Amino acid sequence: ITVRLFVSTNCEDTAFTAKLMEEFEDGTTVNIRGTITTLGYRNGADARLTYTPGTTEAVDLVMWRICWTLKKGSRLRLDLSSSDFPQYAVHTNYPGVWALQRSTRFAHQKIRCGAETPSCVILPVPVKEEEKQEENSEKTE
Repeated sequence: ITVRLFVSTNCEDTAFTAKLMEEFEDGTTVNIRGTITTLGYRNGADARLTYTPGTTEAVDLVMWRICWTLKKGSRLRLDLSSSDFPQYAVHTNYPGVWALQRSTRFAHQKIRCGAETPSCVILPVPVKEEEKQEENSEKTE
């Protein structure tokens, strides 16, 4: 599961979190998967990247694999945030090692959607073997 966001912020670094849930007909929810990343280490970077405040960047939030079947009548819910405390440490919205920083500041995030900035959720959906066979036979005809 990948949540692809096109984001901008007023800070040189900040965090983005995504939590995918199943919401039942009665409104209760259960977590399926969640993840977090920062602009500094976006898209799996091994070394800290720089970010210019106000610019738009593509950020992929990749979740661990899971096999999940939604119950009839349920729907998917996606929560996006810049924090998931206490699961993850609070980001100070400054670049550098969070634990060594002495102050924090508010970040003003924007998630962009549209033709040039297609923020989306990418769900891997398994295809049944008989559907694969039908698809292959259609291609050969």
